Amino acid sequence: MEAGQIKYDQVLKLVQQLSAGKIVQLKSALDEKYIKQKAAQEISDFQKFLLSAPVMSDKELEAFKENRKHFNQWRKK
Repeated sequence: MEAGQIKYDQVLKLVQQLSAGKIVQLKSALDEKYIKQKAAQEISDFQKFLLSAPVMSDKELEAFKENRKHFNQWRKK
C-alpha cells in the first residue's frame, strides 16, 4: 500500500461517524457515473494478461488463413 492511502476499514469507520444527511450527501457524490468511470480506469489482471499477449504479423495471419482454408476442405470430404 502506498504511503498516504487510507484503508477501507478506516474509511468505513469515518463514514459511520457521519450524520445521516452527510452520508446521503457522500452517497450522491459517489454516484454511479463516478464509480463506473473509476472502474473503467482500472485494468484487471486478466485484461493486462490479454494486452501483453503476442500479436500475429500480417504474414502469420495470411499463413493461418491459408491453413484454415485447407483444414476446412479436408473436413468436408
